[in-house]
Amino acid sequence: MSYNKNTAGQKFNVLAVNSVTGLPVTGDAANITAQISIDSGAFAAIADTNPTELDATNAAGVYVFDLSQAETNGNVLTIVTISATSNVQLDMLNIYTVVLSDYKADVSALATSASVAALNDFDPASDTVANVALVATTTANTDMRGTDGANTVTPNTIAPANSDISAIKTKTDQFVFTVTNQVDANSLTGGTSAAAIYTYFTTGTNEDAFKANVSSLALESSVAALPSVADIMASGDIDGYTLEEALKLCAAVLAGKVSGAGTTEITFKAVDDSKDRVVATVAGEGNRTSVTIDVTG
Repeated sequence: MSYNKNTAGQKFNVLAVNSVTGLPVTGDAANITAQISIDSGAFAAIADTNPTELDATNAAGVYVFDLSQAETNGNVLTIVTISATSNVQLDMLNIYTVVLSDYKADVSALATSASVAALNDFDPASDTVANVALVATTTANTDMRGTDGANTVTPNTIAPANSDISAIKTKTDQFVFTVTNQVDANSLTGGTSAAAIYTYFTTGTNEDAFKANVSSLALESSVAALPSVADIMASGDIDGYTLEEALKLCAAVLAGKVSGAGTTEITFKAVDDSKDRVVATVAGEGNRTSVTIDVTG
């Protein structure tokens, strides 16, 4: 608990309990005394010789001591209470004091109500604003950039592109706004009917803006010059075989019927089962020693 340091009018409470029965002890105020040690100094009797019993009915066993101002003039107050009555037990107290001024905010720099009220003393009906020296002597805007003296003194301002502005205005003047902020379609195309719109887009070069760029697409003549599938299959050289012949051999080995597996001669049939496409002689470990192929048909 904490108390105000060096401050009169403070109290502390103790509870008297029978150490045998554990019950509060009432009517024992005359037999209870207290000793106090300030900041771990020597103990001395408290000026309030005996406490006052708080309420024997509603707060049985509670006794109240008064502390003098001098008895609170320390940072730590250690209080021991005793009773001359047998088997009465009271607890020791350690009280820590505080100095309230240590916790106050410094408001000395804040404006007072009087100083705030003094700020709002301008009456526009009767008061005038004092002239500022430079403002009073300025009669022309020659010292302002972008108005008088523009494009004549440093730093120069940029002259507007009047011709470009005029060209834009010429185009925007053609817009028609029957409804506010909505440009009429006929102001762009010359009409709203299908025929009028078609005429607008097919006049002069208007339609060029909507044409797809097909300049890089292949011409019919260049497509016709490409080799046919038959030519591609018959061409090429894969170890002396055409692409078609090589595919026949691959298809037979991968998907054709097989006979003689596990012997010294393995035969791979054509996928259509029309002939022996590959006949391989193998050694005992499966290595091919000779291969006979037929790419016809």
